[in-house]
Amino acid sequence: MLDSLGNIYVAGVRWYQYITSKYDKYGNRLWNKMYSYEGVCRLYDMVMDDWGNIIITGSSEADSTDYDYATIKYSNNGNLIWIRRYNGLTISGTPFDAAHAVETDRFGNIYVTGNSRGLSGGDECVTIKYDSSGNEIWIKSLTSASGAYDIKLDNMNSVYVAGRYGGSSYTFKLDFNSNFLWGQYYFGGSLLATNFPKMVLDSASNVYVTANANTSGAEDYAFIKYDRAGNKLYDIVYSYSAIGADYVKDIALDKKGVVYLTGEVQSNGYAFATVKFSPIITSISNNLSTVNNFELSQNYPNPFNPVTRIEYSVKDAGPVKITLYDIIGRIIVVLVNENKLPGNYSIVFNAGDYNVSSGIYLYKFETNNSLKPNE
Repeated sequence: MLDSLGNIYVAGVRWYQYITSKYDKYGNRLWNKMYSYEGVCRLYDMVMDDWGNIIITGSSEADSTDYDYATIKYSNNGNLIWIRRYNGLTISGTPFDAAHAVETDRFGNIYVTGNSRGLSGGDECVTIKYDSSGNEIWIKSLTSASGAYDIKLDNMNSVYVAGRYGGSSYTFKLDFNSNFLWGQYYFGGSLLATNFPKMVLDSASNVYVTANANTSGAEDYAFIKYDRAGNKLYDIVYSYSAIGADYVKDIALDKKGVVYLTGEVQSNGYAFATVKFSPIITSISNNLSTVNNFELSQNYPNPFNPVTRIEYSVKDAGPVKITLYDIIGRIIVVLVNENKLPGNYSIVFNAGDYNVSSGIYLYKFETNNSLKPNE
């Protein structure tokens, strides 16, 4: 993590200790801080607030409560400001509470989320809000997710959390007072979710979250886009190889709406793979409009085998035509060309079926009526 002066902050563990260090831009270590409690530590996330304070979070073993959330705030100079631990609500068993993600707002409040053993004995998603002094403002526990792995805030300080439950990814939104606004499951065909979901927001508070999918007989990259009200706009699946498992590890979004996924892929061994998806526009005007584009990225020397689901809604009965073009305007394939009754529709495009080379492609929707996908 970098600050505005180019100083570098790193954090990790040495078995029984959190270790947090600051280096200047030349690599000189400015300070080094350690934290230990009664046992093994696991560190999962770090963030900087608007005042340059450093907040780290993870899990820390304690003899009496097993593993707890352990969140620490340091000043920019490395001075300890506070430590907060959370040991869940369970009254029996050996609970394992682990904070996986931390975020701050413009007021210096701190939000921590992860998994915690509940009173029922099962794992729950528990999110905690602290003020800048470390006072607990609220705790929100949800049994609809067995754990959470990323957290983001929008400009209204609404809280978005990405977690999972069984084979499904689960994304939910809270308001700033912890009131539940919406939650969405995504089942991509895997019986057991193996990824730690990661998430980004755009300037309109649309949510992009990674997930597991299984469309090729093995695990694939996937991400879903939701609008701020929780409506799913689309999901995209990427399979590097039909014979190997692909695990998406992180997601990024640039100012143009381009989405980047990175992670681990398997074919004849293991490799890293980063995939770029150009923006997908999810509103359409009447008559002819170019409404969608995406990019197929070659991963040399192996072929790229993307699978994309296109979802749209028809308000009034009438003809619908969806055509795929290359960047110079040549028709690749007509995906839909028929009359449609009002309703929601979904089609799957597999580039491998059409021997499509790498590049940028456009969808064109033609209709005499008004269409708007995913409403």
